[in-house]
Amino acid sequence: MNNCVIPALRNMKDFEKVLKTDHELIIFLETRLSQVENIVKYAKKYKKKVIMHADLIQGLKGDEYGLEYLVHNVKIDGIISTKANAVSFAKKNVILSGFSGYLR
Repeated sequence: MNNCVIPALRNMKDFEKVLKTDHELIIFLETRLSQVENIVKYAKKYKKKVIMHADLIQGLKGDEYGLEYLVHNVKIDGIISTKANAVSFAKKNVILSGFSGYLR
């Protein structure tokens, strides 16, 4: 099994640093709802895939409607959540939930 490091970020200062690396995948742990769209758009310019911790987005309710917004409007690549319904929603909408299919 190959070792794999996925950067998990908590602030914009670290985000700017990781954009300059060769990491393809970024996990964003804490953010505000008003920042989510810009974070994802900016990361995509650098060819990065963004995983958001849905439970830690301030201002977002982690129900089906909140997740629908993240998937269809923001276009995140995956979610992390402690809630089974969020993981189930991710699977139905073909985004990453857990990383077994992504990591080899």
